[in-house]
Amino acid sequence: MSDEALLRRALAALGPYRSELVVVGAWAHRLFERHPLAQPLDYPILSTKDADLAAPERLPVIGDPIPKLLVAEGFEQQITGQQALGVMKFVARDGDGFYVEFIAPLTGGETDRKGKSRDLVVVGGATAQRLRHVELLHIEPWEIALGGDVVARVANPASYLLQKVLTRRAGAGRAKRGKDLLYIYDTLQIFGARLSALQPLGARMMACLHLKHAENPWERLDYASAAPLAVKVAEATGRPSPPDTIGIERTCRFGLRCLFGGG
Repeated sequence: MSDEALLRRALAALGPYRSELVVVGAWAHRLFERHPLAQPLDYPILSTKDADLAAPERLPVIGDPIPKLLVAEGFEQQITGQQALGVMKFVARDGDGFYVEFIAPLTGGETDRKGKSRDLVVVGGATAQRLRHVELLHIEPWEIALGGDVVARVANPASYLLQKVLTRRAGAGRAKRGKDLLYIYDTLQIFGARLSALQPLGARMMACLHLKHAENPWERLDYASAAPLAVKVAEATGRPSPPDTIGIERTCRFGLRCLFGGG
């Protein structure tokens, strides 16, 4: 079974929760190509075996808990980590490594008053990893049909890009900074000349930011160290004409400024 069919099956199983969940990460990036504003690329975009679903920080159990719903539809619940709760992922039994995980916003400090880590939270009975700026991904999600009467709520590209820029500024996930920069580059390529049509959306996203993040956040991307890594990732995918470091930096600077700065 294809990964997309497994994603569709997972979302169908999560029916009672689907209105609160947003497809983010690599799968949002992959589904952007189906939007009317998207333009076809002449190379395959990055893809992963995991589907990240963003939940709100508080999501009560609605009828059956999330783990029970996914297990009933052919997903195996696996728990990893040393935390008391443990990180849950749901692996498709009939897939080739495809699995579903959940993330949620991290607001406030990274530890509670007792010094205990706040990196996990329970949403709908499943654990979700708390990450910075995930709340942005819940703003004005797009709806993209996956077939079989399943409609995915997908992070819009402005929220997707802004969250990646801000988490990179915070230094999170530096081990994958090259891949993250390539995701930003490819997303800007997907919408290309139609970015001006997304400017109102970009302006609304910027208006949601705290003032300390709202001043030209893209100017602080670490192109010097990340762009060469992004080139290596692009070359490894077998693209016919992978971008060079200058092309990546110019595209990202121009595209982000166009989308969020109106220029």
